[in-house]
Amino acid sequence: MSPTAGREARELFADPGWSSPLDGGFSFDSADVAGRSLRVRLARRSPDGARTEVATLVLSPRDPALPGALHSASFAIEVQAPGPLDGRAVLHLAAAVASVVRHDDGSFYASRAAAVEPAGPAPRPGPAAAAPAPRLALDIPVPPRPPTPLWEPDEGDTSAAAALLLLAGFLAWFFVRRLRGPPATLATNFVSAHVLIGSLQLTLFFYWALYWPGVRDHWPHILSTLGYALGLDALLSLWTRHRVVASLAILPMVFSTHLFVWFAGADFWLYYAIMTIALFSKVFLQRGGRHIFNPSALGIALVAVCCYAAPSRFGFVDISHRLASPASMFELMLCLALVAQLRARIVLVSVGILLATGAIQAVHGQLGGDFRLISVYWPPVFLAVVLLSTDPATIARTPGGRILYGLTYGVIITAVAAGLTGSGRNDFFAKVMPIPICNYLVPWFDRQAALFGSRVGGWLAPTRNRVHVALWLLLALVPWWMDHDKAQSFDTALYSRDPGQLVARVDGQVTCEHNPAFCEPFPIATELKLLLATRRP
Repeated sequence: MSPTAGREARELFADPGWSSPLDGGFSFDSADVAGRSLRVRLARRSPDGARTEVATLVLSPRDPALPGALHSASFAIEVQAPGPLDGRAVLHLAAAVASVVRHDDGSFYASRAAAVEPAGPAPRPGPAAAAPAPRLALDIPVPPRPPTPLWEPDEGDTSAAAALLLLAGFLAWFFVRRLRGPPATLATNFVSAHVLIGSLQLTLFFYWALYWPGVRDHWPHILSTLGYALGLDALLSLWTRHRVVASLAILPMVFSTHLFVWFAGADFWLYYAIMTIALFSKVFLQRGGRHIFNPSALGIALVAVCCYAAPSRFGFVDISHRLASPASMFELMLCLALVAQLRARIVLVSVGILLATGAIQAVHGQLGGDFRLISVYWPPVFLAVVLLSTDPATIARTPGGRILYGLTYGVIITAVAAGLTGSGRNDFFAKVMPIPICNYLVPWFDRQAALFGSRVGGWLAPTRNRVHVALWLLLALVPWWMDHDKAQSFDTALYSRDPGQLVARVDGQVTCEHNPAFCEPFPIATELKLLLATRRP
């Protein structure tokens, strides 16, 4: 086995995260080498800190003579469990198997002393390498999942109730104080942009819910976060302006947070931390009378730093694969982005991002890099590229500055994702962390753009916005379509989709051939038939 097998083994588990807390108190936290096999353990910690081993993933040298076994390029994968597992453990094991398949390029057992010619082309960078889809029809006794009601109280509801009660107490105290002075006023500020963005985000939620019922179960958490944010916004408005401003600005902030990260159990309070950071930054961190940072991006990024720095204290739920699971999520995001880009002149930011990441991918391919780069065409990342990073209030003001903003974001997201993955961490937050940095550098981007504005100003003029949108469509669709990014991202191993929507072969394999809606671009008719067929009584 390679001398660097320990580091490479951590990289294999980069998607669920090595030693990262997972939903339900689980984590992949220990491994040992037995001969040429690697044994990785899934453990669960109780609230009092007691650790219980739940299952073991055994990675052994793959035997090509056994094509039907669960495997990746290098390994035959076996799951050993002492008894029945609950649904969350099965999902974590499935995510781990998908991560191994994605990151295993077939060189794990290769000797570093002599170069070995690969048997075929190396897997291309992206969210999921083109490899045979593993089956999770494992020899694990899984109890049937009982039907769940729309809402069940849990630890998160306790923290929600505590946060809302505390906020209500502050509001009551503040109103009592204000009664002694001049009365507070009520103003309205309904902006069409907030309605537009909120509607686009709601569309994503509703479409996502067609494929994953967990979205419907999550709505009470979204509403509790919304209630807290509305109350805190009213309190800050009374404090700083002696009036309450009724607006819909809170909706995009709350919806974007829940589209990018979920928290569960004892970590549920982090939603309120994100909202508190977001609203305080909007009021108190300003430049020229405008807030500097994208509020929700700043809140998520600071919480992300805590999750990486102290994973035992700050946990999160990686929803990336679940968000990517609907058959046409990329296509829907692209169409919704067009609506926003034609309404506001923000598309140059996304153009800059695609130019930067495309150039880095090309150079990386020419140099023959042995690590994978983040793909902006994967729906969880693409969402940040087209909707979160393009907030009109916090991006550069000039067209050239917006190009520089996008180029910088593209460089930073690639570097951050590569650094996190290389250190054995989940790169889940990489798509959000560059945004506050780019927000802060906005004046510099505009100053630099002014230096060459006279030479390219005509091409970047706001009146050419439709031309810029057409260029962005070309940059987004051509690589995605020609390189079969959608088929590359078909993650059958995770099984976060409704199993009734997938068709398996006789041998149990789930392939693109039998599931064209999940692999073909813009499969409108095929997907409609699929959704109608799976919802018949």
